[in-house]
Formats: sequence, C-alpha cells, structure tokens
Amino acid sequence: KAILEEMYNNGYVLVSPYDIAYEVTDESGTYFKKGEIWLPSGKKPFLMSQDDVNYYSYMIGTGSGVNETPIFADSNGDGFASRIVIGDDGYPTCEYVDENGKVTTGNYDLVPVLESFIQSHPDFSYHGARAILGMTGYEGVFGYRTKPSYEAALGAEDYKKEVEQAKAVAQCLKEHGWILASHSYGHPAYGNLTPERVETDSDKWEQTCEYIVGET
Repeated sequence: KAILEEMYNNGYVLVSPYDIAYEVTDESGTYFKKGEIWLPSGKKPFLMSQDDVNYYSYMIGTGSGVNETPIFADSNGDGFASRIVIGDDGYPTCEYVDENGKVTTGNYDLVPVLESFIQSHPDFSYHGARAILGMTGYEGVFGYRTKPSYEAALGAEDYKKEVEQAKAVAQCLKEHGWILASHSYGHPAYGNLTPERVETDSDKWEQTCEYIVGET
C-alpha cells in the first residue's frame, strides 16, 4: 500500500499491455502495432503483473497439493490469502484463514489492494487498466482446487463447485479490467526446455486452465 502511494505521488500511471501494442489483422497478415498512450506532462506509464495467483498448498495449509490430494486452507497457513472470491460489492477480493481458523474477506493480496487503491485514485489507472495475473495449473487457479485429477478425491459434485466458482472469479476479474495470463502449467523455465517439453506443458495448461480462465 505504501509503494502504491509513493508511485502515485511520483506520477506513475498504470497502463495495459494493449495500450503499448495491440494485434491487427489486415491484407498483409496479423501483426502487432504500437499503441499511443496520452498522459499529462510528468506522468509515467507502467505495467504491473503478479505471478502464481494460485494460493498453493504450502502457503495456506499443511502438506503439498502437487500430488493427487488437494489441500485447502487451514489455521496452519503461512499468512497468505487463501483464494480470490467475489465480494458483496461485485468486485474481486480475497479470503483469509487466520491462526484460529476464522475466515474473513478483505484486502489480503494484490488484487483487492490495487482495486481499492484505483477506486480511491481513479487517475492512477489509464482507461481502467488493471494488473496482469499469471496462473500455473498444477494445483488449480485462484485458490480453487480445479486440477482435473483432484475430482477423484473431492467427488464429482464438490469438484464441479470448485470449477464453477473459479470460472465466476475469472469472469469477475476480466469484467473489471484484469488481464489473465498463462504462467505455464508446471512452472518450468521455458528457456531451458526442449520445444517438445514446452509443447507438452502448454497442452497441459490448455487442458486444465483455459476452459476456466479463457484464452490468454
């Protein structure tokens, strides 16, 4: 919060990557065209992104969810938010489980913190821009245990609820200007992989995440 205040006071304005460049298709093909950003003198555009918007098991509870057993938030978490939810006002916010197991919602991570700041300082956002959120797929997205292999442990009905809630959150985020991105399925360093392994990881992302968050 202090960093956002400092950036605001120093003239920074959040922009979208699509303000910087956007895709065009014409008779010559499909390509990117440089955008135009018009800001008052002294203002400085910047991009913001957050990786791993997954709320992994090791952050929110005990154990690891990388196998086929999903882990949910409990009182043994490390102090992170447990998932993104839709607030009573229709905006995305975060759920948090404290050391006593009490569940509350509020500004517990980047999404609601930045959302609240922009609502208080609308000139901090150029044309309603928000941050880019990157998700992996190996435990699900936004804190929901949507990995397909978790269905066996959760049961069909509970697994369906996880997926539907995650889809609703994705839609809410996009409606409020957030850009959703692939951070790969398994979090490998793509530059160190063979093309075949990149393709395998990308295919897993499409199979486990794209049907929830949409194309990225």
